[in-house]
Amino acid sequence: MDLSENRNLNELEFRHPWEISRFHFIKRIFKKPIKTDERYILDFGSGDGFILSQMKKEFNDLNLIAVDKHYSSKQLIKIKEKLKTDHVYNKIDEINIEDRKINVIFMLDVIEHIKYPENTLEKLINSNLLSKDCIFIITVPSYQALFTKHDELLGHHRRYNLKTLKSCLNNSGLKILDNGYFFHLLLIVRLFEKIAEILFNYDNSNKVARKSNNYYLRMILLRFLISENDFFYIINKISGISVPGLSIYTTCQVQH
Repeated sequence: MDLSENRNLNELEFRHPWEISRFHFIKRIFKKPIKTDERYILDFGSGDGFILSQMKKEFNDLNLIAVDKHYSSKQLIKIKEKLKTDHVYNKIDEINIEDRKINVIFMLDVIEHIKYPENTLEKLINSNLLSKDCIFIITVPSYQALFTKHDELLGHHRRYNLKTLKSCLNNSGLKILDNGYFFHLLLIVRLFEKIAEILFNYDNSNKVARKSNNYYLRMILLRFLISENDFFYIINKISGISVPGLSIYTTCQVQH
């Protein structure tokens, strides 16, 4: 979760089904590329540390690195305690893992917050921190036409499609291994929100704060989101057809 949505880094009683289902989808992608015994994983834009904490539960041998420029000194201490790692930083050039190399980099709903993401990606690539076969796993919100007040609240500069994301990554020196959309049916929800914003000045900017305390409703939504992401991912792998969705994922590597 973005720090703006959990500034105190609290252990939330209720995680939004979107956030949990996104983790399940990322976990599916993550299982494939890692082949080394000693695995260092960097979450760039790590926020409240949810993704890394969940990855550690699933893959206990992971070595965690968290970077977020917005961490205060108190938040740095708290994230280190939460993730049980000393490798929590504000900047890329502060990372110190001696002669070890990073095998995987997560940039999950991060680069839309960066005005010139190519510069940030190039800095990572040229940092000498990455293993030769380091995998980038990147997600972004899709379709600029669906940019709403919610995007403004979260500090987004833009939304992407497969073509514009590919251009950004290629210009940064990355080659795409796999990509596609996910959260397919939520695309319809965002479309109606955009239409309502245009026609009726509907404001969806505080939608993250509107969380249901109904356990069964949350579980139904969670299972639905996980199932539909898995279903359309399999369709994509079998047929090569990329069904549009509210988010885009890509895995990529440095061009050598």
